[in-house]
Amino acid sequence: MILDLVPIILFPDNHHQVASYAAYGVSLGGHTVWHLLNDERITTACVMIGCPSYTEMMCERAKESDIQVTDRIIPPKLVELIERVGPNPELIKGKHLAVLSGADDTLVPVRYTDAFLPKLQCAELLKKTYPGVKHETPDYMLEECAEFLYKHF
Repeated sequence: MILDLVPIILFPDNHHQVASYAAYGVSLGGHTVWHLLNDERITTACVMIGCPSYTEMMCERAKESDIQVTDRIIPPKLVELIERVGPNPELIKGKHLAVLSGADDTLVPVRYTDAFLPKLQCAELLKKTYPGVKHETPDYMLEECAEFLYKHF
């Protein structure tokens, strides 16, 4: 995993260790953070415009675009991989998590996140949906994310 490279790159002489990690991502990066949360080394995260149900979201997008969902469009091996490494509520338990979304985002609708959050037992869960915000990250969302990460990491 990518986290295994961090101490090698930061401390090539092995004089220091990384005690814990935080994650932050926007859009595709937000989807990625949901998956990174399975790693026990991630203690704090901020997901901005990210979806824990990536396959479901992509299937809906295809249908809305009148694209027939076939194995060629969404390969079964990709679905298997996403299901295997996708966000696991048991592995997210006890972490600090901020989930920030735009209420008017049609690319990554907040409803997918809303359906997943009740499964979580986080140490702290900050969930905010910003009215009038589409698939974007206004400064006030970035500031809220930064404050959350600073407070918990």
